[in-house]
Amino acid sequence: MKTTLRLLPMLAVAGLLVSCGDAGSSKQPQTPDPATQPEAQAALFQRTCDRVKSSIANKDYKQAQEALNLFKNYKLTPEQQKIVDQLQAQIPKAN
Repeated sequence: MKTTLRLLPMLAVAGLLVSCGDAGSSKQPQTPDPATQPEAQAALFQRTCDRVKSSIANKDYKQAQEALNLFKNYKLTPEQQKIVDQLQAQIPKAN
């Protein structure tokens, strides 16, 4: 239940990003590009970071790692990459 509630905001944002595309364009979802949708990606980035921090605080390292893996699909700014690296360092290597 907790996990479902955490995923709902992420899914809602992802749904909005996918549905905002041109109806005539390809049906494949596209990764938000910070150059074209900086506000949307910044909001998604912040929510995901908050989710990672919460998972780390609860020692749910698997969930934290799964959330960090989402960033592999995004073009991150150097500042965002630094934050991801700092969060990654807080997750024990065994997980």
